[in-house]
Amino acid sequence: METSARPVLWLGGAPCAGKSTIARRLGERFALDVVHIDDTFDACASELDTARHPALSGWMAQTWTERWDRPPDVLLAEVVGCYREHLGFVVEQVAKRGGAGRRTLVEGSAVLPADVAPLLGRRAEAVWLLPTAEFQARHYAQRPWVEGIVRQCADPGGAFERWMARDQRFARWLRREVRDAGLTSISVDDGRGPDEMAQVVAQHFGLVDTDDGAG
Repeated sequence: METSARPVLWLGGAPCAGKSTIARRLGERFALDVVHIDDTFDACASELDTARHPALSGWMAQTWTERWDRPPDVLLAEVVGCYREHLGFVVEQVAKRGGAGRRTLVEGSAVLPADVAPLLGRRAEAVWLLPTAEFQARHYAQRPWVEGIVRQCADPGGAFERWMARDQRFARWLRREVRDAGLTSISVDDGRGPDEMAQVVAQHFGLVDTDDGAG
């Protein structure tokens, strides 16, 4: 899928892998039109249809306790369904933005390999960041909004544990999906900082600095 003469780039991965930070850095460095999938959620939610979006509609109808009071494997199946429906919305929106003249980078956990693969002209147009369980849990704990959510649950500690278990399973699921699609994933831990990771992703995409800063 293209918004201009150049193809869309896709940066997926498990939550708390640094996708948004890296996308912002690449956007500034290479003059990319960055679409953060999380930022499109309200617009997507406003257009939900129970027939077209059963997973998202069901999730939106639940309380925080109901959302996090299920086994991690059930939560994994649910989030994959939600991500797939959300990604469909984003793909439609990105297609409507065509002709902007700048290469588009779409980032978010909803970038699913099997759904994105048919949109690629080259395999290098997509990459997934997969954090270790330790890296992921530590970075979740540093985000104040996470505590605000789990405190609304009947069992805050259990809710957080199930949340982390779900996302660890999602990272493993993504690794298999990326491999099966013949695409590329990058492991994320404390060995490389944001600048180095951004450079690794830029090299994967084939982005090149020019005199005016655009890739």
